[in-house]
Amino acid sequence: MTWQLDVARMVLIDSIRTCVRSNRNGFTPIVIEISISVPSDARVESVTGVDGAGPSFCALSWQHGAVTSGWLNGYRAHGETETADVERMRRLAHSQPDPWLRSLPLHFTASALVVHPESRRVLLRWHERQRMWLQVGGHGDPGESDPLRIALREAREETGLPDLVPWPDAAVQHAVVCSVPPGKGEPAHEHADVRYFLATKDPAVARPENADAPLRWLTVNEARDLVGANNLAISLERVAALLPEPPHQAR
Repeated sequence: MTWQLDVARMVLIDSIRTCVRSNRNGFTPIVIEISISVPSDARVESVTGVDGAGPSFCALSWQHGAVTSGWLNGYRAHGETETADVERMRRLAHSQPDPWLRSLPLHFTASALVVHPESRRVLLRWHERQRMWLQVGGHGDPGESDPLRIALREAREETGLPDLVPWPDAAVQHAVVCSVPPGKGEPAHEHADVRYFLATKDPAVARPENADAPLRWLTVNEARDLVGANNLAISLERVAALLPEPPHQAR
């Protein structure tokens, strides 16, 4: 029996399964086949049946290309916490047509720790909602889906630095799920944050986006003292390992 499903007309798709069931008493198996029309970036995954009895169904996973192919599939998490966070991010990317939607209780964001490598300093921004000094970044605008481009746009808007570039390369430097308190009409929710390092050659040009979001250039140690146990401390450890060694002082 075959049903034709036009997936393009569906608003949200979690999975479409083909079920193959057999009777252990020797009767003819019942095969249910689903023929579908899907986007080019969708992927069909086979799942092993109970007790290794062979495929029991195939699940159609929505493959959000800009998230998964760009970084998520190849990203190597460090430690149990980040491993668990990255797994949640992968599930989010596979289950939602647009995992950047702010209406989702867990949705993607992109952020950046801005650095001036020559002076070994980092730039933090005051976040009134969290009441903390944190990195810059935020949500994707409608139609945006590339984490690095979102991080660059947000960082330029929030710091006024026009020359920001990925540093030391365009790789993701930290992947973390962050809890966000309620505010601005939004309930408490979580951000699946994709974090980069961005560098400037002209730190003096930095200007806050508004009076409620001041900026501070800090040494890594000063920044560590400000952020405390926040997950940004891990990002600071990673950037410190990449910064050039300070020049030796003349004796």
